[in-house]
Amino acid sequence: MLLVYFILRFGGTGATVPGGIFMPLFVLGTVIGALTGTILIHMGIIPASCYVNVIIISMAAYDINYFSRLLC
Repeated sequence: MLLVYFILRFGGTGATVPGGIFMPLFVLGTVIGALTGTILIHMGIIPASCYVNVIIISMAAYDINYFSRLLC
């Protein structure tokens, strides 16, 4: 996971679009949320209609976790 972050970070830093340094955080949070949502749906814990919500919550939680480590 850390290797993927560094690869995305180098690509995002050199990008000319706004928010390039935050894109690796969003991508990794989305991947973690998609995997978690898929597992929870197959186990029957959540309905399939909540899949997008799990991805968004996971992306936000991953970003908050990253920024809270910077502040301490």
